[in-house]
Amino acid sequence: MKLPVALPVTLPVEYEPNRSKKKQMKLNEDGIVLFPTYAYYHQATDEWRVKIHGCCYHVRHNSKRKYIAKRIVTKILGFSQDVWENSTFTERINPFFADPISGAEVILDVAGREFKGTSENTGHFYFEASIIQEELKQYSVMNKVEVVAKLAENPAINYQSSITVIPEKGKTVISDIDDTIKMTEVSQQKSLAKNILINPYEVIPGMDHLYDNLRNKGNYFHYVSLSPWQLFLPLLKMLNKNKMPMDSIHLREFHWKQIRSWEKLKGNPQEKKTAINKIITDFPLHQFTLVGDIGEVDPEIYAELYKVYPEQIAKILIRSHGDHDDIENRIDQIYSNIPEEKWLLFENPQEISEQG
Repeated sequence: MKLPVALPVTLPVEYEPNRSKKKQMKLNEDGIVLFPTYAYYHQATDEWRVKIHGCCYHVRHNSKRKYIAKRIVTKILGFSQDVWENSTFTERINPFFADPISGAEVILDVAGREFKGTSENTGHFYFEASIIQEELKQYSVMNKVEVVAKLAENPAINYQSSITVIPEKGKTVISDIDDTIKMTEVSQQKSLAKNILINPYEVIPGMDHLYDNLRNKGNYFHYVSLSPWQLFLPLLKMLNKNKMPMDSIHLREFHWKQIRSWEKLKGNPQEKKTAINKIITDFPLHQFTLVGDIGEVDPEIYAELYKVYPEQIAKILIRSHGDHDDIENRIDQIYSNIPEEKWLLFENPQEISEQG
């Protein structure tokens, strides 16, 4: 899997030298990014729909507002000011200070055709490009189709990404990230900030082998997380480093001002449920395995989804960890009306592998 060619903050675009210093500084920090998504078959129109999700952003270095914001965030997170000397911290925190570019016209090159979209107030843009089967065959390579997004105002600001073409019938894993495949300790306020912004991103032992086995059985993989989109690059690096299968990543929109609130920092579980629901409805002929953890509300979300899609959801896997009170009773209550063979509470991923 290729690493992205550009990402917020880390890779600014160069511009013509004849611009004024003030104008050049502003434009040099504009950028665009695409997140890994997928293409699916739309039976009603006999077309393939290429889902596109990206963000237009602007970064201001050394502004007074950014200086104040840094001090506020550092204090709220409980870090000392010398944390800014930590290169890992600065690499991960800096994208949070990017400003959204709203109303930006985005040009999208998909399978030899050009489409146009507009960024929302958050800077994010969502688009579905419809292409016919012949176009897909012509432009897809190894089940991937290339997409290029450019800012219409300055096409030099662009981003290229490969999107997975997923067949109409098949098997799919929808997985959480935090405390499911990566140790984050979301429910522990003191540990959460360090695990997100300072500590190395490591895959929980055994989860890489479990997912590799599931991929070998023909499963496609979608990661749906309440992690902010600004952590896309370190998360992608972790997945690539551990050769984790990945076809799409769905992260939430986030602004640094939300760090003021602990609940907003953790995110709204409804956003996660909505994202998963959309994936399931895009693939009505797929069988799904939902993988999450006991720490927050994955068990509840997955149980609610099962009641809506009992024929499509083949298995629910919940990772148990930490000192959560009365885990088994909680799970038994949540899944009391769901067949026992449809769900499993596990601590060691090997338990799942042994069950086949």
